[in-house]
Amino acid sequence: MLPCGINSHDKGARIHIGSNRSPVNTKGVTMADLEKLKRVRSRAQASFTKRAHTLTKQGLLEPTEVLREWKIFRTDFSKVIDAGHEYAEALRESMDEEVIASANQIDVKTEECENRFLEVKKATQETFWTSYAEEAFFKQAKTAESAITQAEEEEVNPRKSIKDRRLRNRGLEREVIELGEMLVEWKELVPGPKVLDLRTRHRTLKKRVLALSDNLEEDEADQVKGRERNLDLDSSAVGDLIQDASFLSDMDADLELKPKTYTGKCDMNTRPLLQQSSPERTKGNSNLKPQISLERARLPTFSGDMRDYYRWKIEWEDLK
Repeated sequence: MLPCGINSHDKGARIHIGSNRSPVNTKGVTMADLEKLKRVRSRAQASFTKRAHTLTKQGLLEPTEVLREWKIFRTDFSKVIDAGHEYAEALRESMDEEVIASANQIDVKTEECENRFLEVKKATQETFWTSYAEEAFFKQAKTAESAITQAEEEEVNPRKSIKDRRLRNRGLEREVIELGEMLVEWKELVPGPKVLDLRTRHRTLKKRVLALSDNLEEDEADQVKGRERNLDLDSSAVGDLIQDASFLSDMDADLELKPKTYTGKCDMNTRPLLQQSSPERTKGNSNLKPQISLERARLPTFSGDMRDYYRWKIEWEDLK
């Protein structure tokens, strides 16, 4: 008998390829290839079985080590399944019934590995969730929720600057992102009934943070609009100031006293004040009354300070 149950009397059961004269089955798979596939599957099976025992044995691993070992175990599972299918398909290429029977046995072992994987997954979920994940997730979620609630209360009557509020929101966003990353990393180790609750809680916190960010953007936009309005008012005030300054210059020019040339005529309005009030000058005319000249009220002067502008303008309009 040849390896793997191939009978040497079967026609076409063995042919020679090259100089190594390796026996092959009727569809071109050599016995060396079958042995190689068998060894690959055996190594994968051994690694899979060992890691399954490690994960299910209580107290062998720390919670953080469970997650690492689970990822390796999942890779071992993929390897043993792929190697089993490949080995079984190679065996089925033989026309020998004993070889085909061996392929069926490999299929049974592959199915047993699939069942074992599900058992280990369930046990690992319970261990990982109760000993680590549940407390870690809810602690992180509670911290984020408390900070978000405090931020929402501050937004009712915000006293912090836009910059401080933006930094605060970024910190909240990071906490919610870390919470989502936990769910992604633990997605296979969180028990099914718990997954929906955790995702719902995470989405709720995420929406609340987005609402805070939207509110901040609205306030920032209003602040920018307020600055633009103040700039417009300042520009208008400067324009009025320039206009009033021009008007004041014109008034000062009109108020300048221009000297008059004396024509020899006696004009009471143009004579000097002393001559008008002198008794010698008024002796010949009893109806002529002395005149008193009052100093003209001085117009208020603008200091250049914009805070005094409106007060100066009101006084100016009253006096002119």
